[in-house]
Amino acid sequence: MQNPVLIVYGNQETNRELRAIFETASIPYFSAGSGLRAVEIAVEKSAALVILGDTTRDIEGLECCRRLRKQKETQDIPIVFFHSKKDQSVRMRAFAAGASDFLLMPFEPSEVVARTRTHLFFNRLRTQSDSEMQFLRESNSAKDRLLRLYSRSGQLLQDSLTNRGHNTVMAAALGRVLEWTAADFAALAVYDGDSKLQYRYFAGMPELSKRFSVPLKPGAARELYARRKLVRVEDYETKGSIEKFKGVGFESMLAVPMGSNAELLGICHIFSRDPLAFTEDTEEHLWALAPALAASAVKADFEERTMRLAAQEPVTDLLNRQFGMRALSAAIAKARTSGRALAAAVLAVDDLYGVNHRYGIRCGDAVLQSVARSIREAGLGENAFRIGNRIFVFPDGLNDSKLLAAVRGLQSRLAVQTMAYRNQEFKFTVSAALSVHRTTESAIDFYSRLDDLLSQGLLEEPHRLVVEK
Repeated sequence: MQNPVLIVYGNQETNRELRAIFETASIPYFSAGSGLRAVEIAVEKSAALVILGDTTRDIEGLECCRRLRKQKETQDIPIVFFHSKKDQSVRMRAFAAGASDFLLMPFEPSEVVARTRTHLFFNRLRTQSDSEMQFLRESNSAKDRLLRLYSRSGQLLQDSLTNRGHNTVMAAALGRVLEWTAADFAALAVYDGDSKLQYRYFAGMPELSKRFSVPLKPGAARELYARRKLVRVEDYETKGSIEKFKGVGFESMLAVPMGSNAELLGICHIFSRDPLAFTEDTEEHLWALAPALAASAVKADFEERTMRLAAQEPVTDLLNRQFGMRALSAAIAKARTSGRALAAAVLAVDDLYGVNHRYGIRCGDAVLQSVARSIREAGLGENAFRIGNRIFVFPDGLNDSKLLAAVRGLQSRLAVQTMAYRNQEFKFTVSAALSVHRTTESAIDFYSRLDDLLSQGLLEEPHRLVVEK
């Protein structure tokens, strides 16, 4: 919903005329005759524009204008000053008092509407800029905290690995395992707490690496780590998954829990065609490897998480601008190669900056998160990125008609949702523009064209779906 225009005019006839103009143009407004209460009312009603007459019921219009400009809450609201005298000095005094625009009476209704909409549009842009600056300040603060945390974590990992990369450590460690045990094949598998495989590292018999998989029974990874002893693979693997290794001729298959952190558990699987005869020294060597392997597993997880954080936009967890544009460029290249058209849509929450202004940026973020969640539920989230209040989607494999149907369904679902924030309920709508990539366009040109198409639609009315063939 658009924030209202506040009319502050002492002349009742002019006041009625202005109200009629705004009602006809479907511009929300609120009328007040008191200039002394103009600041209070503008703040209370979240006015987006003030229409100010040369006189109010209790003070001069110029004095009211000065008061609006002195107060922090209203100092940035545009003010259109109406006056009946065609006098340059009056115009200059109005601008000196803080007026944004000056309109001479008698006025043309069409000019009043045009100027009002222009000021409302630029006020939305200013509010958007202010909101984005606040978001950037908060994001930079969070990023600094995250970088400090990662810096400390990275230093600890670097110390534990003696300045060697985790892949190098893994290769060296598993090579030592083969050397000490005289085994044929070793694999370090890193599982999460639910025993799901996350990472794999191999040594020996490269032909087995591609098809290596030892699924664990639920909870087996934690159980193995708690036992801290060598166990037979057959005792913990899921039924039947080990048969392919027996077919290769392995006689001995053992597992060695090799370290853990809060989320990951490393199990070293050792396979040999000959019976394994471990000495006490061999076991001590294996246990000595555990800290290095555990640290390497943590570093691998750390690097993957860092890359994911670098690619994601923090509010919605969609791709950010940089990685989104990369993905769009790749999709365009793929479409050119395959000869298929790439359909895309850009979506924007109507009056998001009004939501930010009325309820706060956190509420606006909650709205964006709701939209992003709905986009994922609609199957459009795999190739989607956010820039400001825009979310650009270009799902793989959907032509323009299917994407159009998906976006329409998304708009309909969001329009009936009710957001609750700090005991306040409200609804919001989403506008969208949809088009097909032109073969000569770059990724940024394609995005800009769709963004312009959406902006033109928003100038007409909210909750729009603009389709360009």
